[in-house]
Amino acid sequence: MHPRLTKSDWESLKKEKPTLSAFTSIGGLKVYKSTGKTKISVVVSSKQEKTAVKRNLLKRRGYAVLNKLVLKKGIYIFFPSKKAYNSSFLDIKEVVAVLYEKTR
Repeated sequence: MHPRLTKSDWESLKKEKPTLSAFTSIGGLKVYKSTGKTKISVVVSSKQEKTAVKRNLLKRRGYAVLNKLVLKKGIYIFFPSKKAYNSSFLDIKEVVAVLYEKTR
């Protein structure tokens, strides 16, 4: 299981640009270089999904998918889109795997 990003990690990322990024209709994946461990995060905006139940569902699915992938060192941030809520877990898993392959 990969650790999640901390507040200090977010502060340091504000100054950096992602090294790689890929997007599809279900979401996007941004990758930042990291000298330490692999860290992951899932970001769902309250503008995108109004209720916390929907946002938390997308976050749980995103974290579950990212934890199952064998990731290289780096910081991985997944941004699910509105279409991701209506998608099944397997669809999200396939899309994240494709996004990861694009960013390798």
